Amino acid sequence: MAFQPFGYRFEVRSHLSPEEAKAAIRTHKQVLFDAVSGPRGWLIGPFVCLWMYDFLRTGPMLIGRIQQREGGSRIRGRAGSDLNGTAYMAVLGALLPIIAFQIVRQGDPAAFKSALYFLVPSAVLLVLIFLSAHRDRAEADPLVDFLERTLRPRRAGRR
Repeated sequence: MAFQPFGYRFEVRSHLSPEEAKAAIRTHKQVLFDAVSGPRGWLIGPFVCLWMYDFLRTGPMLIGRIQQREGGSRIRGRAGSDLNGTAYMAVLGALLPIIAFQIVRQGDPAAFKSALYFLVPSAVLLVLIFLSAHRDRAEADPLVDFLERTLRPRRAGRR
């Protein structure tokens, strides 16, 4: 299994057109500030972003793109435990070596020592956050299941 701190890839195919798929998602998702937990989010153009809880900004999230395909549409994207928080931490992780390099470039031995005190704990924390995001990526399964239930045709019961 690959290391996936930014969630896992998903694809949901539907017989509905992209416009019908958007309408179905809008109809079945929760209202943004509803107290009941469930899929809620926004659709802007071909993009969809869903999360599970009303006021909790961290937690399961799904980000995807609705595309036209033969005979319907498909939604492709990523689903994971806290995609926006992990992305913020990745940006911070990219900035940390730059900041440390600027401190070391000054040439002061005390600055080098302080850069190590700053960089090492930050790097350890970043690794722990990525490991946690990888471990908890399956928390977004209910969001992918929601899309599959909403966009796939319901089969008639057995007679």
